[in-house]
Amino acid sequence: MSTAPFSRASTESCRSFITGSSETLLSSRNEELLHTLVDHCMILPAFSPVDPRVQVCKFINLDPKQIVIFNHLNSTVQVLGRSVSKKIIRSKTITHHNIAALLPKHNLWPLTADPTEEEEEGKQKCQFCKCIGATEQPEDFVSMLRLIATSLCLRCQHAPLLLSNLRACSTLSSVENQQTVEALYELSVDIQKVRKLKGWVLHQNPAYTKEVASLLRDMGASIPIIAHILAVHPEAVLCNPEQLQAQQELWMSVCPNHRELIGIIEKFPASFFSASSHLENQRRNIAYFQSLNLNKRIITKLMASAPQSFYRPVEQNQLMVCTLQQAYTELGGDEANMRIWLQKLLSQNPFVLLKPPAVLRQNLLFLKDRGFTSSELLRLLSKLRGFVTELNPDSMCRTLAFSQETIGCSDAELREIILKCPALLYHPESTLAERLEGLLSAGIGMPQIIQTPTVLELTTQIVNYRIHCLKSRGYDVSTGSLDIINGTKKDFEMNFGKLQLRRERPLFNPVAPLKEIDFDPRRWHSEIPNLTCQTEHPSLLVVPHGEDFLLCFRAESVCVPGAKA
Repeated sequence: MSTAPFSRASTESCRSFITGSSETLLSSRNEELLHTLVDHCMILPAFSPVDPRVQVCKFINLDPKQIVIFNHLNSTVQVLGRSVSKKIIRSKTITHHNIAALLPKHNLWPLTADPTEEEEEGKQKCQFCKCIGATEQPEDFVSMLRLIATSLCLRCQHAPLLLSNLRACSTLSSVENQQTVEALYELSVDIQKVRKLKGWVLHQNPAYTKEVASLLRDMGASIPIIAHILAVHPEAVLCNPEQLQAQQELWMSVCPNHRELIGIIEKFPASFFSASSHLENQRRNIAYFQSLNLNKRIITKLMASAPQSFYRPVEQNQLMVCTLQQAYTELGGDEANMRIWLQKLLSQNPFVLLKPPAVLRQNLLFLKDRGFTSSELLRLLSKLRGFVTELNPDSMCRTLAFSQETIGCSDAELREIILKCPALLYHPESTLAERLEGLLSAGIGMPQIIQTPTVLELTTQIVNYRIHCLKSRGYDVSTGSLDIINGTKKDFEMNFGKLQLRRERPLFNPVAPLKEIDFDPRRWHSEIPNLTCQTEHPSLLVVPHGEDFLLCFRAESVCVPGAKA
């Protein structure tokens, strides 16, 4: 059976199918495999950093907030708001055979034959249905989601490796480990949250809750921080002390102090509490990045935000880094600045190392064919901040054609616009159309957009909010510059503050020194014959001049004929 990605029709079948089985779906071996893959976010073969639970929700087009997938004793899927979800699929009448046809053959699947219908016109159940005890009556939405999660996990090519390496010393029990529960209670951990999201952790034995808390406390973590870490990542209690000590030594080789390490663990606990099987690859990758003279903070950021790049062999990272360096030099980059350029690129997009080197070469070749020079490509590569690996020639071709047709510019003008606003390369046509329509409906002309194309990087909601704020201060964006609404939130607040300050500044400052002027009392007396003093102060003479302001003079230095002191 083919293992190609699911088609749209297959997706609809998955959304529509409900199996009536509420019994255990998988064998113990598959159960361990499934919870290992789900809990370590390794469902996708490419080791995507996206939470697989969200991936499953997107796969069936449901709100991730409504669904919580957890893999415990019977590998179930809990659905929040189940009645709402049932209404979505009740309108369809898809049988259990549809889902069976989607599952690929796998040596871990507990079947004696392929999951296909038997020959007698489908009257008898297929081997797949016999295994799970499914019926023709759709009844349980939970089981349907369980099947989808299972099929995704079984498609992972790295499943045997993960199964053999992760949690090798942990066993699953039918009851909760009371020592773990009591230790978490003592640390003020939200047990209900743990049970809801990752309750299978409470069934593991052995667990090292006190040892983990002691290690974090020795590094300077407070009780609330420890409770937060164990609540969002309870798998940490399954790491043995030797593994934790090795990870601490590894991270301290790039972290300046324990305080910063605790901050990283609080934000990225899964990066620190990783499997012991990755330790050797982590050490080699750290040594390689240190040999490139990269800043330790950059290496720390890579380890925290993109730990998958440190789990794989160092040769793969070397290949991607060499490709980036080669592209930099071929485009005319200065070798003296290569380290700084590479460091900035990796800090802006840590996941660039996980992309195939061929993607980078392919995208640069496409842009070169579109007329970009080497110097322009180097500027563009820097402005894209490593996201050039997220592009592909087909999407760029469609986006560029749409932009040129909508804006109505030549190829040379389009290249200049792209150099100012690289967002034209990676935003789809629908997004660009929505943002252009929002700008035009606000009274902004196309020449203004061409002059400041970076405004297209902002969403329509942000642009409308900023235009509304400017209108309240009397600024007309249809005639003024768009630079004031451009940039980040901090940039706009600064520009808006300056605009508001200019509007509220008084016309007359009484404490400012007077400018020296040539004053002829006789000329003033001839022009203003009825000049009189408006104050009794001995040193000041106030002279009304027109209707808008007053002139102040010192009585000792200015003698005005006809004025009464």
